[in-house]
Amino acid sequence: MMLKGNLTAALGLSLLGTFGCSDPVPPPPQGGVNVNIRSAPSSVTPPNKKCTVGGHSAFVGSPPPDATKPGSRVVDGESGASVSCSVRKSGGVFKINGNATHKGVSFSVTGEVAPEGTGTATILHRNPTVLETVKNEDAMPCTVSVADAPLQVATGRVWAKFSCPALVAAQQPTLFCEGEGFFVFENCDE
Repeated sequence: MMLKGNLTAALGLSLLGTFGCSDPVPPPPQGGVNVNIRSAPSSVTPPNKKCTVGGHSAFVGSPPPDATKPGSRVVDGESGASVSCSVRKSGGVFKINGNATHKGVSFSVTGEVAPEGTGTATILHRNPTVLETVKNEDAMPCTVSVADAPLQVATGRVWAKFSCPALVAAQQPTLFCEGEGFFVFENCDE
């Protein structure tokens, strides 16, 4: 009888250790984006190209992020949103990889930024009302900045401004625009 009691106690402690001491589930990634596309200055627009989607704005999260507020973020897996991101320290910079999609609007950023400084990135944006996917020209990366407070970057999160001097669309070779905006990614892989 004593052996049965000891086995029951050992089994109970074993189950308690298995179920009671696990790491907490990390919160899901979340993000917000504010994209503004307009005509590029004629001095930099190549001949026979123009911005047919100028004056276009799109966002993920409402209100979207701006220079003074991080805005509302959408959470991965909620209300049809898809968010994935990683923000990792690597030497003297943070490597950023973020993707956010909600209600047909999608935004991707891959690049790096210095703490309290600037960096460069490749940015891709699609909006169903424009029916174009635009990205920066390979030879002209976008600038990403966290230099102006309260913008910031840290392991696992980023709130930054971006500026793209040349956005093009593979489906429409005559398209040439510029764009800028803000993005926020949190609860990212570290």
